Amino acid sequence: MATRNTFADILTKTWAEMSDQNQAQPPQTPWPTAAPEPIDVDAILDAMTQWETTLPGQAPDLQPIPKSVPQSLRQALAHLGIHHLYSHQVKAYQAIQRGKDVVMTPPTAAGKTMAAYVPIIEGALKAGHRCLSLYGLKALASDQEAKLLALQAGMPDAGLAIAKITGDIQGGDARDAILAEEPHILAITPDLLHHELRRVYWSNPWQQFMAQLRYVVVDELHAYQGVFGANLCWLIRRLKMVVDKCGGNADQLQFIGLSATVGNPRDLAGRLISRPATNPDGSKNTRLTWLHKSGARSPEKRLIVANPSRNINEDTTHLMLQLIRAGKQGITFCGSRSATKAITKLLADKAAHQGQPHLAQQVASFYGSLDEVRRRDIIARLSSGDVRWIVATEALEAGIDLPQLDCCILRGFPGNLMSFAQRIGRAGRQQEGLAVLIPMGHSLLDIHYSQETELLGPSEAVHFNPDYPVMVAKHLLCAAKEAGFKLAEVEPYFGKAALPIARMLLTQGELLQRRDGGLYAKGYPHGNVNFRGSISNEQVQLVEADSGQTVETMTLPLAHREVHEGAIYQRQDDEGVMGSYKVIQFDQGQATLHPFSNTEISTQPLGQRDLVPTQPITDPVEVPLHFSDGRQSGRLTLTLSFGQVSQIITDYQILSKRYEPTCLNDKCGRFKKPLNDNPHCPSCGKSARMGTVIDVLDTQSLDPKKYTSHFDSPILSATFDTVARGYLEDYARSLKMQFQDHPQREHYGALWEHPSDLIAIHSLGHQLMLALPLVVLHSQQDLEFLCRDASLGSSSGAWFDVSDGGNGATESILRYWKQLVPKAITLIEGCDCVAGCPKCLSQWHCPDHNNALLKQMGLFVLKAACHK
Repeated sequence: MATRNTFADILTKTWAEMSDQNQAQPPQTPWPTAAPEPIDVDAILDAMTQWETTLPGQAPDLQPIPKSVPQSLRQALAHLGIHHLYSHQVKAYQAIQRGKDVVMTPPTAAGKTMAAYVPIIEGALKAGHRCLSLYGLKALASDQEAKLLALQAGMPDAGLAIAKITGDIQGGDARDAILAEEPHILAITPDLLHHELRRVYWSNPWQQFMAQLRYVVVDELHAYQGVFGANLCWLIRRLKMVVDKCGGNADQLQFIGLSATVGNPRDLAGRLISRPATNPDGSKNTRLTWLHKSGARSPEKRLIVANPSRNINEDTTHLMLQLIRAGKQGITFCGSRSATKAITKLLADKAAHQGQPHLAQQVASFYGSLDEVRRRDIIARLSSGDVRWIVATEALEAGIDLPQLDCCILRGFPGNLMSFAQRIGRAGRQQEGLAVLIPMGHSLLDIHYSQETELLGPSEAVHFNPDYPVMVAKHLLCAAKEAGFKLAEVEPYFGKAALPIARMLLTQGELLQRRDGGLYAKGYPHGNVNFRGSISNEQVQLVEADSGQTVETMTLPLAHREVHEGAIYQRQDDEGVMGSYKVIQFDQGQATLHPFSNTEISTQPLGQRDLVPTQPITDPVEVPLHFSDGRQSGRLTLTLSFGQVSQIITDYQILSKRYEPTCLNDKCGRFKKPLNDNPHCPSCGKSARMGTVIDVLDTQSLDPKKYTSHFDSPILSATFDTVARGYLEDYARSLKMQFQDHPQREHYGALWEHPSDLIAIHSLGHQLMLALPLVVLHSQQDLEFLCRDASLGSSSGAWFDVSDGGNGATESILRYWKQLVPKAITLIEGCDCVAGCPKCLSQWHCPDHNNALLKQMGLFVLKAACHK
């Protein structure tokens, strides 16, 4: 098995060779009960609206079902009430019939699933072809499987077989039993397929399936960005080899990609399947057909962007409650599972205060770590009407069909336009819908995207780099374990970048060679691939102490934050009641939960990120900084190393959260502070309103060794010398003088709050990340920048990849420095904001919370680095 040092050695050796192209309970507060009042939804919406628009609908473009569709399939469609196809569905049918690869990007609810599977089912019935359907989420796989089973039910005598394999089906024998039923369509997550390819060698059912494989469906294409996309690209390369080794024909495989929101669909699809959208001579690859115009009916949708909120949980819950009382069904998207629980709990408190506690049982919290039984139950209860509203994370963002939803609320901007379009697409599928974005008042990103010109712009492009040496090495070892290959087969199957890595692995003894020249690997290399780029594959089970039942499963880093010993964990039971549990033990991949009666008590983890370089990849690079002609140049030192990135949980706070009268004026010093039964705030005079009051009761220490999770990644450190810091201090002083009495001084507050070198290094780090996609095929989400030693005159920072083993993004900062710096300057100077915005500075995933940033300080350094 390859070790971390092996991968670090590969990075070191390939650096120079790669070309530039490449727990006391507080007293309870009695609540007065208010009688419900008639609901005027329009008045409520008008009072919070910053601006609104109507997203236009369209009439359907219906066409006859092609005559070549088998009669049994036509009858099955009629059984579902489908007597015509939309125009784009007919075009997809024709393209797939002609043997084309297809990427479809009509909007949400346009019938892309039917467009893909009508020709696939025809191929299965007429020629016995098999289809592998890849879904990024188990919930999505279950949803699509249900649709196909409904179609299958309309043709019971046709012999069509449909199956799904998930991680819930344990053991190779159980999975082989499913495959032995000879399914024509098999739904699976790419993560699981990655591990299952290892079993093909000794699994006859898998071998038979692979020999007949013709179609590969990749749903939600836009989700495959960064490491996830690169790993899928490699999985498809390995799949092609396995198909050929099993007697199939990988060249005849047809790939069908589906997405409603992606900025570069042809390029993305071509790169994922290693059939580029553009041929080497620059001509278009005619094998790939892109269908983007929809012929489906779509209702109008009212889009409202609310005024930025500094009390977002209260405002979100208030709107939800009014819409539920008005008889609406809907979904609220939140950025974290803790937010979904906070919203659900607050709604229960508000409903009880208003004399309607039963409404809380009509709201369900939905997030990824719920078990499949609970997820299915929530969706079923939504369909039956027992659940009126779902509060969800991105786990329900993908194309799961929820046609009964009228409304969608976004608690804050989700971070990118692709996710925004996906989320508002959940509502108003069958009738006119309502979507409301409530921007967070303290978020620069939310403020920026709450502008109409920005929010309604095109979706972002998706990028990834499959040729990163560590990733290449890991997947070559997997392929060698699965099917074995000869050195001559490396480039045809895996690309030019793979051949030198294969030779290195041979030299290191990680790849072994048989007498016939075949290469193989020992051990279990698949375990070294973290498919989605998270920092750990380890899972922790949440077990109820009384019943011994596993109620949720989450990753180890998340468990360190949420279910450490002493943590108060909230979860909703099957009756819709949000209950509290105290973690009484955390050990051996299990957190034991015991019921905790005081629902006002919660916990908040405290910790830090730590970067420790362990092995240099290159010598330090000195970048001259010419701040002024004729004066001594400063220096920026860049040091690239392979190292360890750690998340360390050191303490946790015990909090009291009470729903009681308080001041909700966010400009008041007593904002969300107890008013002690005072009907008015003694500071600002405004009337008391119900809200959540939070008090820190205590802080407890944790064993940091027990609650540390780490991963290995390239780390690029950046440090100014003394001369450069002097220039930065002088420049910051001049900006202070310029904006001391300026009307827009608040935009430049960082100058008075943070050291100048900290502002400069932090701003530089962000600006180069934002420009990275302009130079190489990487997303700014592939890496992060962390400020270090944030004290006067000694601040530094470092970029690091956010996936175990790295993805190549951090190295690209150094490798393409000369191209990247002028691109960053152009990007920043082309932005008309005052002191920085998400286009030119701030980032939603900043570990330093976008503090100590100023557009001008970063630009000052960039120009000095570019100056000849």
